[in-house]
Amino acid sequence: PDSGGAWWPSPVRGEDFDRLEWRLRQHSGAAAVAQTDVESLVLQRAALEAQRRTRALEEELAELLDEEATDMASLKWALKEERRRLAENESRLLREARCRRSKKLESLTASMDAAHSKLKADELAAVEAAKVAAAEQERERALKEKEAREARKAEEARQEAEEQAKQQREHEERLEASKKEAQRAADEKKAQAAAAAKAREATRWIGESGEQWERTCKEAHAKAAASCANLTGAPLSVRKQLDKPLRKFVNQISSTKQQVMEVYQRLTALLTQARGAGEEQYYYCLLKLSQMLVGQGEDLQRQHQLAYPIAEIIVALSSDHPDMLQVFMHLLHAKAPLTVPTLNKGLLAEHVSSTGSAQKGFLMLYGAVVQAHMVQSNPHGVGCGWSYVARLLNSIPV
Repeated sequence: PDSGGAWWPSPVRGEDFDRLEWRLRQHSGAAAVAQTDVESLVLQRAALEAQRRTRALEEELAELLDEEATDMASLKWALKEERRRLAENESRLLREARCRRSKKLESLTASMDAAHSKLKADELAAVEAAKVAAAEQERERALKEKEAREARKAEEARQEAEEQAKQQREHEERLEASKKEAQRAADEKKAQAAAAAKAREATRWIGESGEQWERTCKEAHAKAAASCANLTGAPLSVRKQLDKPLRKFVNQISSTKQQVMEVYQRLTALLTQARGAGEEQYYYCLLKLSQMLVGQGEDLQRQHQLAYPIAEIIVALSSDHPDMLQVFMHLLHAKAPLTVPTLNKGLLAEHVSSTGSAQKGFLMLYGAVVQAHMVQSNPHGVGCGWSYVARLLNSIPV
């Protein structure tokens, strides 16, 4: 209600008009209801107008929204098209850029390849030139070295020829001097031997055949000693190379037949090799080997079983090298005069037995040599043994 007490309905907002009428009638009565109807009609008209306007606005708004949606769709399509165009442009530009970069890279690569090929060709040319220069230098150096070698060889050959000629002259001079000395010594020895023979004739018992055999062996030994005089006087270091193998094989002699045969084969091979090296070395080896084998007689009193193996080797070697037998016999005569046989006349009777005992080992060795049978033809066999017995019985009245 207003200030005068009149009742004014509130704006109708879609309420039920019957309910409104009931309310108006309830509160204001019939007059109020009539007035309310007028007002309700006005209000309905206003509500209808409002609804019309609302619908118009809604339609206008819907049209605006449709236009905006259409514009938005157009904008979206335009934006999409623009994006597609930009993407295409970007792709085209990227392809063009890549193509240009690829062309630049290809051009740069081709330039680098060309430069590398040129550099490699230059390097190969430089290497080839260096090789040619080095080959030329090497050829020149080899030529110079060859000329120098030939000059050195010619000089060395000249010096060697001069040295050989000098050595040959010195050797010939030594040989001549040695021969003269040997001849002089031989003459002296013959004179001394003759004098000694005459003196011994009065001082010892010896038969004519025994003295002749003794002289023959002595002369053979003197010849061998004169042939190797220079080597005998050489330093020990030179002689040791020849002495060592001889001593080694002599020390290997034992009582077995196989060992005797092996030692004999090794010793005869050494002598054959020495003979090929020259007369001086050959006679030196003969003398040394004979001294070693004669020296074995000193031990035969204790090891008498070795007499036959040693004798077999001596006889076999003498069969291969005939000069050895007389050299060995001379050395054996020097150690044991009873092997000639000869005996000092001034020797007391009581000393004869001790002299024989002292020479027992050498007599055993001589007896074994006479009986050796390993070779078919013993150069100092049983016949020589019987001759010895005859000389002993006929010349030594003891």
